[in-house]
Amino acid sequence: MRPSPHRTLFSWLLGLGVVAASAIAETSAASRLEVGVCLDDVDTCISASHVGLRPDGLWIRSVHAYRGAHEVSLESLRVHVDGVRGIWLEARGMSGVLVAVDDVPPAVAKYHAEKSARAGAQTEPVEERPPPQTEREGEAAALGRLLAPMRKAAARVGLPVSASVDGELKITLGHHASMIAQRVDATVSPEGSARARIEGEARIAQDTVARTSALLFTSTAEAGTLMRSEVDMAGARLRVNGRVRGRELQVRVTDERDGRLQLSLPSLRTPRNFSIESEDFRVPAGIGALARLVAPRVQLDVETTRISGAVKVALGKDNATVTLDDFAVDGLTVRSDALAREPVTLGPWRASGVLERSDRARAARVVLAHGDVRFHLDAAWSPQHAQIDAELEETSCEELLRAIPPAMSNVVRGATLEGRLGGRARLHFDRESLTRAGEIEDRTGIPQPDPGLLEFDLPIERACAVTSLPPEIDVAALARPYVHRFHDGDRSLRRKIFDTSDDDFVALGQVRSLGHAFVALEDLNFKRHRGFDREQIRRAVWHNLTERRFSRGASTITQQTARNLWLGIDRSLGRKLQEALLTRELEEHLTKARILEIYINIIELGPGVYGVKEAAEFYFGRAPEQLNLLERIHLASLAPAPSAYSKKWRAGAVDDTWMQTLRRHVRRMRRMGYISHAQAAAAARSPLRLLDRTPKDATRSTAPSDASAANPEVVDPEVATPPPSVARESTDGATSRQATRPSLRGAAAP
Repeated sequence: MRPSPHRTLFSWLLGLGVVAASAIAETSAASRLEVGVCLDDVDTCISASHVGLRPDGLWIRSVHAYRGAHEVSLESLRVHVDGVRGIWLEARGMSGVLVAVDDVPPAVAKYHAEKSARAGAQTEPVEERPPPQTEREGEAAALGRLLAPMRKAAARVGLPVSASVDGELKITLGHHASMIAQRVDATVSPEGSARARIEGEARIAQDTVARTSALLFTSTAEAGTLMRSEVDMAGARLRVNGRVRGRELQVRVTDERDGRLQLSLPSLRTPRNFSIESEDFRVPAGIGALARLVAPRVQLDVETTRISGAVKVALGKDNATVTLDDFAVDGLTVRSDALAREPVTLGPWRASGVLERSDRARAARVVLAHGDVRFHLDAAWSPQHAQIDAELEETSCEELLRAIPPAMSNVVRGATLEGRLGGRARLHFDRESLTRAGEIEDRTGIPQPDPGLLEFDLPIERACAVTSLPPEIDVAALARPYVHRFHDGDRSLRRKIFDTSDDDFVALGQVRSLGHAFVALEDLNFKRHRGFDREQIRRAVWHNLTERRFSRGASTITQQTARNLWLGIDRSLGRKLQEALLTRELEEHLTKARILEIYINIIELGPGVYGVKEAAEFYFGRAPEQLNLLERIHLASLAPAPSAYSKKWRAGAVDDTWMQTLRRHVRRMRRMGYISHAQAAAAARSPLRLLDRTPKDATRSTAPSDASAANPEVVDPEVATPPPSVARESTDGATSRQATRPSLRGAAAP
């Protein structure tokens, strides 16, 4: 039962009388009794111990107040009563939690359940509160809830109530975000208007992302709640102005260069919909902590990022929708091996479209633009189905190259192109058909029809022509005697001379069957395609989707040659884009025979083993031309995973499974007409004996020979080479290995 106003007034007068009498007598009384009271009209309960009366007011130790999910504890509280200034509360040792954003959290439900149980009533689920009838009732911010008891006290006594509190009070703003209030100074008038000053910091997860020494709030019935502050976010000074009116929150943030960002939140109590509008706003570095929560597998650096445009977010119980309206990002740095070895700085890119997520499916309809380059993506996927449609609007090849971030085009950055390129790709499949096709192929070994739709058309080799390449890359010079320098996996500087004048060079005519073995095993259509084998790409896509991992590539011998000469080995998108351009140039300037000849002299076939001459000596202790057919096929079979295979056969003995694989390759070469029936029969009967390379043997030196000293006519200028790097080999049975880091320069012999 709520006490009558007369009884309430009598209680306050009695309290004031006791304080006055105590002051006159200059005495103090103290009690260790615990005191507890609940104010039902504001759903607040307060308990205290060590209560004492002194001449200067009321002194209390160990105060605990809770209102639903909100809890505040104080080590000490002094209450001063002044007939002019009103009631003044001074607190120390503040701690606790306020829930600023919640939708009937478990703590609230538990509180009301316990309250109903104490009253002897049947516990019922707590329902969401009805919409507010007044602006004051709708104020759902933590400040309004904190000041509710002070407003009630000020209204009852007819005097202002002030509070000064220090400590650490956590104000939760969601699952990962919170604000730590370290000092609060607040004053509430009898009319209900309030003013507060908060000093504290904001956190995302455990990272402190912002600090403020003066976050000012003013609240009146007419204007709602206004806030103003200057915030330090990782060294960036931001001006913040906000307004809470009813249930709506609007916050405007301005950076040091007058870039702006505005957050609009229609409902503080149920923040399921909000929008962000920005104009040339510099993203504070502290937001990186939020980025790590959103994309934990990708490292994002926002230190130089600027954004413009609008983002609208709608969060449902089981779904979420993000709408992008000409949203632009410039200067965002992404660290991901899937993009490039080095950090990739994006921008300026603009995006418009919709991203949707639910428990059953995901969907994206987005248009990405960079200058005149426009890329359309329409995708929908679920545990059962996937549908991806992508289109590149026709644009100049030169503009397309400029749109690629520098870290993803570092080797060909200075190239110039002509022509126009457009393309599209479609991929539709259901996972049941994909799984069934994979199971049948594994059981029977018979390739199955495509389990879905795959179409792609990006004719870079026909549409784009290279008018010039960076001076470090002279493709035409590869047709003549050529010196190539690079760093190997042990960071040793290596040299390869592509000319018969060098003793370490193996001419294709000396080992023609070895060249045929590489073609049969690595690139069946090598003599027919123009650098890219679309049929192999299609097969690799379906195989990798079936395996649900990247286990099969579709690189041709020309692509692998470009990679080994200039790009190194990794699976990044940046390497593949540059590889496509350089592959076209190799096909344009060199014969197929010369490409294959360079390939067999540069390919890595073991740890620090480059080219078939080093490989023949490493595995068999003989020159390549001295190897029989089965031994040559063994060398070609190492190409997909040289490090893994090298370790597997270190002791020199191979198992029956590997021998069956080699004999299957023999039959393939026979079907392709590379060897005769008699040669195939002899190879099938041949044993295979490798050198024993276990650690007890003397280690093989991989130091390069001074080829230029033996061949003084070959020019080998001193050139700068990039530092070595690590790449990932990921094919069937492969393991991680140190990658070749080729130099970007070579030299033709005069």
